[in-house]
Amino acid sequence: MRSIGRSIRSKTSPGVVLGVIAILIALSGTSIALPGKNTVDSGDIKKNAVKSSDISNSKGVKSPDVVNNTLTGDDINESSLGKVPSADSADSARPSGPAGGDLDGNYPNPVVGPNKINSANVLNGSLGADDLGADSVGASELGPITIHEGQGSIIDLTANGIWTTSGDVPASCGAGEQLIGVSARWNSEGANVAIRELNPNFATNSVTGEGISDTGGGIGGQQNFVVQAICLG
Repeated sequence: MRSIGRSIRSKTSPGVVLGVIAILIALSGTSIALPGKNTVDSGDIKKNAVKSSDISNSKGVKSPDVVNNTLTGDDINESSLGKVPSADSADSARPSGPAGGDLDGNYPNPVVGPNKINSANVLNGSLGADDLGADSVGASELGPITIHEGQGSIIDLTANGIWTTSGDVPASCGAGEQLIGVSARWNSEGANVAIRELNPNFATNSVTGEGISDTGGGIGGQQNFVVQAICLG
């Protein structure tokens, strides 16, 4: 028996041994099991291979797993946050102490300080008569007022009940001025003179007026009708 065993061993070639090993590997598969729990580390996982579905909802990502100051508002559901400790009265908190800036007095009831509101703070066209105090607006607040005149002459030959007209007499404000009023007058008094019409146009800052006369007197009794545009600017 010893001689037969020695004969078999002596006749087994290295190629046969390798072939047997290959057959054993093929039959056993190519995968090798990891050696027990808690043995997978970062080096065993392909980068970007772990997904949300791979993370347990019951355990999830916790504070130690997150790099400090990396989460932003988009990452947090604000409705899930409670109030800051000791800040239960924050919703109704009111400032206190002395007021500053354009305000005067103390919080919580400061007032606008004196001489703090000027033209730049007021919306154009927003103030009315009710917003102005008695005698609060004077010439210095309005700016210069200028009167521009237009004149028309009338020569009425006889006081015979037939009225002579001056025609339309115009007057207008200067460039940059605003029409704020109108008036008309005769340069001399008479029983038979009248202002027939006076038509201000605030869009064009101008006015036209017409006077009529039946004073008679001919050339020596010439009458002058004057229209005035009262302008601010």
